[in-house]
Amino acid sequence: MKSLTRARRLAIAATLSLCAGLAMAQTKIDMTIFHAEGAPWTPTEKWWAQEVEKATEGRVKVQLHFGGSLVPLNETLRAVRNGAVPAGLLSSAAAAGQLRYLGYTEALTGVPTDTGKLVASLNELRPVLEKNMAEQGLVYLWSQPAGELISLCRNKFLKSPADWKGTKVRTAGRWQSEQIKAVGASPQALDPSEIYLALQNGTVDCTLSVGILAPSLKLEQVAPKVTFLRQSNNLSLFVMNKDAWAKISPKDQEAIKRVSMEADKRAAQAVADAQAAGEAFFKKAQADNTYKLSDAEAEQLRKDFAAALKPLDGESGEVGKQVKAVLDKHR
Repeated sequence: MKSLTRARRLAIAATLSLCAGLAMAQTKIDMTIFHAEGAPWTPTEKWWAQEVEKATEGRVKVQLHFGGSLVPLNETLRAVRNGAVPAGLLSSAAAAGQLRYLGYTEALTGVPTDTGKLVASLNELRPVLEKNMAEQGLVYLWSQPAGELISLCRNKFLKSPADWKGTKVRTAGRWQSEQIKAVGASPQALDPSEIYLALQNGTVDCTLSVGILAPSLKLEQVAPKVTFLRQSNNLSLFVMNKDAWAKISPKDQEAIKRVSMEADKRAAQAVADAQAAGEAFFKKAQADNTYKLSDAEAEQLRKDFAAALKPLDGESGEVGKQVKAVLDKHR
């Protein structure tokens, strides 16, 4: 009887141990993603989530929630910081009002367009972002570029400052708006769902977009003049709440960091590939209605855009100086 009792105790202990192991395997991190699941950035995000689960041997599972279904884009930073959601994807444009140094990664021309230089800058920025986001109750994971900027206009290309002057251009973000003003255009704030109709009706003359996303929006139907501006814009950053992160073991934290650093590289290359595909699409679909800025034209536009960021130098503090120095170094 005693041996039976002992056997039962061992069985119960084994069961409890198994349950504990299963509980660890079911650790789940809900992550809010502002863009739709069909967006060109999704494959890298899904790869990262799968690799996190694999690298942690199933102990950490990231569930991606697309289309802002957990929280709107403009509330993501606060929601993750306060723990309302465990993790999320920040847009620099949406977060720069609170994290001023992200004005540099929001800005047109902010991050390098060359894949190798972009990855090098992200590697160098990592300790800066980790330290300063930790002070905000956040854990920085990795970043994803938006791709190169294009303009789609109703009746003209944007080749020179003269072309921009007086043009009503839809854009997003405070610093992007300041940059649009710097070239003599009038920035217009519109919800993405309103852009097609606004172009069709002439409420705006042009919209800024990115080459990897624009083909799916079919904006060329109402704005057939496509200019490849050869400028970057609006880096997105993946972050986690510090308390949610603290519940993950040190071993698994290190595994997630390794996967995240690899995601930086994969995202940069994936966006470059999608950018090339988007450019090819427009050149085929629009024939003579596309124009790519020359080296000289692109450099002049970069200088004009950069000049509008001088007030940011005074607002972004010491961290902003560090971010700007890294981006300037690799541009």
